[in-house]
Amino acid sequence: ASARLARGRVGSVQTGRDVLDSVVTGAASPAEALNAIIDGKIAEDQWLDFKHGAELTKPRAERHRDLLRWTSGFANAEGGVLVYGIEEEKDAEGYSRPKGTTNLGQVGGSTPHDWAARVLGQLAAYWGRVPHIYPAKADTGDDALLIVVDRAPNLVPVIESRVWSYFLRIGDQSPRVPEYLVADLLLGRRQRPTITVSATPKRQRQQTGAWRLRFTVSIANQSLVWV
Repeated sequence: ASARLARGRVGSVQTGRDVLDSVVTGAASPAEALNAIIDGKIAEDQWLDFKHGAELTKPRAERHRDLLRWTSGFANAEGGVLVYGIEEEKDAEGYSRPKGTTNLGQVGGSTPHDWAARVLGQLAAYWGRVPHIYPAKADTGDDALLIVVDRAPNLVPVIESRVWSYFLRIGDQSPRVPEYLVADLLLGRRQRPTITVSATPKRQRQQTGAWRLRFTVSIANQSLVWV
């Protein structure tokens, strides 16, 4: 029922971007969005990432590190939704889709919400707007946690052993950004788009015997800045 309600209120929820937009705009509650993900078997993508509930049982340092990496990856890209409490499986094309839910328990003596809020608060100076954390219950009865991340105005770092690293959501992965690329972004060497334009002429004979000259124009953006 929740998934049907979400789809009715926000239109066709088919991608992670649909999920993100529905929660941010208030078109669907976190529980409705969660059940739309599960019932619709929406795949992980640029804006959506699933995590098994067992991720919260990992050693303290590891689960803290992973949460900051995954959420900062979204913040450094286009924003997104991180969902704890979903068991996933690969489809025939290799995409990760929901298989079911996994209930969330206490995390180091705290609720999942309080734990996530405490960890994400470590980067309060960098987020721009601190990620929204929503406990939600699936139609299966299991508890889940949705963390909705906005695109940050500046790069959000992850500080590990006094070393600053940056992560970026690309497709359904959140890889570490290479140091040379971080330098380019921080030093402003890619603040303007680099556009290349090429034209290829082609002569075509008309039925009248006359010749027509046609040009194929290609425009490519070779920087990380969009126009």
